[in-house]
Amino acid sequence: MTTTVSHLPPNTHLVFCRPNFEAEAAAELADRAALHGVSGYPETARGSGVAWFRALPDEAGEGRRPALAFANL
Repeated sequence: MTTTVSHLPPNTHLVFCRPNFEAEAAAELADRAALHGVSGYPETARGSGVAWFRALPDEAGEGRRPALAFANL
């Protein structure tokens, strides 16, 4: 299944990186989310230059995108 950027779920953060550095980008996403108390999991596609973090729904069950500061990755 292919997901385009315009069709990302509302609880997903997408970052672009150099191809073959997806694992490192995903680890940084997970670390940054943990610092902000956001539960979820990173995903990658090897060689794609893309990593994304899917935040789990909050306690109220809302699937909104949490405000995370990824600008300094």
